Amino acid sequence: MERITLYCRTTSARGTTNLRFRVTNGRAVTMYYSTGRRIPNEQLAVFTPEGSIRPRVTVYNPKLKADIDEYFAAINAAYNHMKITGMDMRSEVLQAEVDKILNPDTPEAILHPHGEENFVQRFRRYVEEAFRDGIIGEHRHMHYDAMVRRMERFLHIKGHSNLMPEQFDVKMLMDYRQFIADEYLYVDKYPKLYQKEGRKRFPTKRISNNSVVHEMKGLRAFLNELENTDEIFKSPFRKISRERFKTMMRLKNDEPFFLRKQELKLVIETEVPQELQTAKDVFILNCCIGARISDFFSFTMDKVSVSPEGIPYIHYIPHKTMKEMETMVEIKTPLVRIAYDIVMRTQFKFDQQDRNYSVAVYNRELRKLLKYCRLDRPVAKFNEDKGENEYFPLYEVASSRLARKTHVDIMNKVQINAYVAGLHAEGSDAVFRYTNLELTDRFALMNVAFSQKAYHVNPDMTLVKRGRPKAKKTEESTAPQEQNTAMKPKRGRPRKLNLSGTTQTTDSLNGSTAMPTEQPPKRRPGRPRKEKPVDTTPKRRPGRPKKVQPASVDAGTQKRGRGRPRKNPL
Repeated sequence: MERITLYCRTTSARGTTNLRFRVTNGRAVTMYYSTGRRIPNEQLAVFTPEGSIRPRVTVYNPKLKADIDEYFAAINAAYNHMKITGMDMRSEVLQAEVDKILNPDTPEAILHPHGEENFVQRFRRYVEEAFRDGIIGEHRHMHYDAMVRRMERFLHIKGHSNLMPEQFDVKMLMDYRQFIADEYLYVDKYPKLYQKEGRKRFPTKRISNNSVVHEMKGLRAFLNELENTDEIFKSPFRKISRERFKTMMRLKNDEPFFLRKQELKLVIETEVPQELQTAKDVFILNCCIGARISDFFSFTMDKVSVSPEGIPYIHYIPHKTMKEMETMVEIKTPLVRIAYDIVMRTQFKFDQQDRNYSVAVYNRELRKLLKYCRLDRPVAKFNEDKGENEYFPLYEVASSRLARKTHVDIMNKVQINAYVAGLHAEGSDAVFRYTNLELTDRFALMNVAFSQKAYHVNPDMTLVKRGRPKAKKTEESTAPQEQNTAMKPKRGRPRKLNLSGTTQTTDSLNGSTAMPTEQPPKRRPGRPRKEKPVDTTPKRRPGRPKKVQPASVDAGTQKRGRGRPRKNPL
């Protein structure tokens, strides 16, 4: 028997949850209906899965109770209609049937009379199957779901709500491309089409060229799927000339910008108010790690490990490319000293004042942080309407990607050229099969790049004051030495013991010990010193010997002085 229940996957009292319903009938039927409304969790907590008020609850939202009752009635009527008419028991079909009952003026109410899938229904099924099979992730699933709703609005405005997949031609493709860019012009003309989107999702200005290109790439993937399954003869994209295709699918990127090394140093050294400290910690830490912001906010201390050399590092599998990886190889990024200090201080807990520190909150506070640090360097942004660059202060255009781009730029300036040996052509992938940067190499490069001193930690993440951490001692290594010696003899030649000129030898075969034998004194290495004969003659004093006066000279005569004799006065 079928059962309709409120579907809530969280038990948290904080935050909001999408109001959803589930329809089940044994194991054969499981469908979901999403209202598109975000309801506070504390208001949903008072309802039972059947939509009634829980016992002993006196305070609740009566308007929400009335809406839930209306949804239950509409879902029940839609499910009965699907059973009677033999429709496929899928969530997208239930979504369309319920919306037809609740909002008869919306495009969802216009269904194909024969129960066949029109273009929008087939597009929605393609997205759900891709998400189910793991081809796209959760974030891309949300993006594709918005694409389906936009296509639905486009066909309704053009009067082709019942359009079949094979009827979507080149002209309609080009019209849809223009509609994506200028959808903001239709918001006031068709207000009922945008009621479910919410005010925040209203297009208020012309969408950028790159956003249009990404949307067209998603549509091309869907049409290629229809062509491969023979549901259409040829994709409209293949009927466009090569020049037009290149023009409409060309991405236009702005000049890249990032923080220079001195600018990052300025952010590190600037004392900021308490309300900006979290943004500062997140930004500096991610500049040192370089992860995508979606991966960064999923980090916990479980993602931090210590190598045998005492190098702390963070390891993770990137969420964006996980679906495309054949081998689940983790990214291992060493933590330089400043990153280590932030990790040990914050423990990756960035919640403030009992609120979720989301990406949107981080982006707002990041701009305030850079403005506080006076990083107002002009940055170029291309204006498609004017066809020229416009310049804005750095803090006005900064976002969460700035940290990742800064990390890549700083690391690229110390990278080793893999082709410097000249053994492989530039761009060859074979060079990477011959070498690989190990964790110690990356740690050394990152210390140079970020001007940080090398350090090491113990396995418990505590700092090592000097040198590297000691290896862990096992139980065998801590046993008494005498016990180890008795169990197993030492390897190599036995040591000679010189005791009073005797040597004790050991028989290597049977381990017996021979009696000490007399040994001559060991001669010193090298050529023996020559023995010189002992000279008994006294050594002559240095210098010229004194003159000896002859014995014939009268001892009484005085020696004449030097120079000319003096004249005697008269």
